[in-house]
Amino acid sequence: MKPGVYHETVDITVLELVFKGEGMPEVDGFKEDIPGENPKIAIWGFNITGTGISIDGKYSGGNNIHDNVFRECGIYLGIQEFSEDDIIENNVFNGGETAINYDGDSGLKIRGNKISDANTGIKIDSMHSQNRVKEISGNTVQGCDVGLVLEDYTRVDEIYNNVFNNTENFKISPGPYFDMIPKVQSWNKANLSKDENIIGGPYIGGNYWATPSGDGFSQTHLDTDGDGIAEEEYQISEGNVDYFPLVTPRVEPGEEPEEEQPEYEDNSTEDNSTDVILPGNETNSTDDTTVDSSSNSGGSRKSSGGSSGGGGGGSPEPAKNVEVKELSQVFITNGKAVKFEFKNNATCVVSVDFDAIRNAGKTTTIVEQLKNKSALVPELPAGETYKSFNVWVGNSGYATSKNIEDPGLTFRVEKAWIKDNQVEQDTITLSRYVDEDEHDGKDGAWTELNSTQAGEDDKFLYFSAETPGYGSFAISGAPTLKAPGKQVLELQAENRTVGSVNASEEEDKGAEESNGVGKTLINIGIVTCALVVVIGLALKGAKK
Repeated sequence: MKPGVYHETVDITVLELVFKGEGMPEVDGFKEDIPGENPKIAIWGFNITGTGISIDGKYSGGNNIHDNVFRECGIYLGIQEFSEDDIIENNVFNGGETAINYDGDSGLKIRGNKISDANTGIKIDSMHSQNRVKEISGNTVQGCDVGLVLEDYTRVDEIYNNVFNNTENFKISPGPYFDMIPKVQSWNKANLSKDENIIGGPYIGGNYWATPSGDGFSQTHLDTDGDGIAEEEYQISEGNVDYFPLVTPRVEPGEEPEEEQPEYEDNSTEDNSTDVILPGNETNSTDDTTVDSSSNSGGSRKSSGGSSGGGGGGSPEPAKNVEVKELSQVFITNGKAVKFEFKNNATCVVSVDFDAIRNAGKTTTIVEQLKNKSALVPELPAGETYKSFNVWVGNSGYATSKNIEDPGLTFRVEKAWIKDNQVEQDTITLSRYVDEDEHDGKDGAWTELNSTQAGEDDKFLYFSAETPGYGSFAISGAPTLKAPGKQVLELQAENRTVGSVNASEEEDKGAEESNGVGKTLINIGIVTCALVVVIGLALKGAKK
């Protein structure tokens, strides 16, 4: 399916189909309901904003739903008798009633999903035989009323390496007959595996147990030997024990942190993860380039996956307006400074940084540099615009004051642009668009941020800015002011020495004195002539 917005629920009437979205097209949802049949449906690369995905069948040959973004909706997968190898992975869910709702018998695997702010994160309904859900791993479920619900005679083989951070993380709901109590075979790997876990620790074992109020097991229990595993097991409920619960790895006393590079340099040694591909990377839109700074190779790939309302999923910015986007991924651990570095220099943003208040695990930040004004703002701020861009941090709703402190970012401006547009350097400003209530029918406003120059090189000036949050930004500057319609007159300087100035003054003074004497002589001559005339007239009269 090509990029675009399709306000419809796709009705699936063929048992085996692959739906592949190019450029994250937006659809209401997908629905398959062929009673007594064996559906094998693959759906990936979509922004799903309405009814979600619903697949029903008697059997299943391996449904695969991955790399989609769901807003206020989710997935329902119902198999009446038996299925094998169903997979739900690497999806992003924000809001809605239930993100993942499974009802059936299967070798289902739920892996690598990010779920936030739903009423229920994952719900496993009754089984109809002795088959089990194979695996629930690598998921982040946070901000929900209930993270995981197991109902009736549910059987799950393994639940491990997940982050649960919800009002209630786990809830069991026994069936009405014969004490059908749900059963989880294991809440952790049977043996610790030396590999980086979901919160950045050195071992994969159990799960990270947190609460929004900060009093979760993993938040209140210490790691004394540096392996990132709590020193005691976690009794989740009767019969449910996590023997290797994850906690933040201890830092050895006196251990010196790695020296931090200046924010305007792109050679930081921070290890960014390499294993995240945004939804839509497999199908390439020619209108949009995504550069993955998480990869040490620094390569670029075509994509149109973005971020949902400030998150790591689908962007509300139209793909056709995105010039280039760059992503970076790090682990977010409570109490530690976080920096997302964009090492490929694809955009005007060098890094995004803040202090973490709560754990979030592996998190993606995306910068979208735009071709024109963002579709999310009514107009650009005053001045000459250098670049307009969006910054999305984590899942929608993550980058708020309850989760992060002291947010900021570092950006750069080309010296050539400053020169060509005759922009005063000290007027360069970073502005953020703020709409406190996007539902009140009124436009928001641009707010200038506190920015300071952080450095420069041959091509760029680098600036660090403080920002109350992330979203839509613009870099602008004021051109040199010139009075319209007037020309500046340049006076030629006289090349005169002190002596020549004095001589000139004497000459002027002499000339003034000469003029005075001359004027006096003229006056005497006039008076003399008048007397002569008078005397001559008198003599003439006497003769008569």
